[in-house]
Amino acid sequence: MSIIRTEQHWLPKSIDALLTLLAWTGFLYLIGNGAVPFIKQLIVNPDNVQGLFNSAFMPLIQQLSSYLLDGALLGGTLLLWAKYNQLRASRLLRRERIPNLSDKGLSASFFVTLEDLNILHHRQVLILHNTEQGDLGWIEDPMMLRPKVRVLKPDSKLRLV
Repeated sequence: MSIIRTEQHWLPKSIDALLTLLAWTGFLYLIGNGAVPFIKQLIVNPDNVQGLFNSAFMPLIQQLSSYLLDGALLGGTLLLWAKYNQLRASRLLRRERIPNLSDKGLSASFFVTLEDLNILHHRQVLILHNTEQGDLGWIEDPMMLRPKVRVLKPDSKLRLV
């Protein structure tokens, strides 16, 4: 079984990379904002560990624990929502296995001849063109020097070139 993969456009990739970079920057800022004052005060005054712990380290622990609590609440909410949908959908028989189609059934389903279906099965690289309605309009074989355009629908205005 082959999987069709399409290359993602550069713009969504760039936006994704930028948002990831911003998220990591924000995370490091929040961690640094809480940890750096504690470390600086500990270096300057190593004898007053208890006072530093209460004044600088406890706010950091409170901030991190609030992040963990928020994450746990969001995760629990998503888990409950998923379980609710799983229970609700278990009554429905939406995902029954459909029977396998024969070559004749496939050709009728996609409005192609058996000869064209054979080409679709055995060629590794083909260019498929769709009509405005979304149906398969014609097949182009790019491996040929002068590609033949093969008409698949009898009512189409395209002819064999």
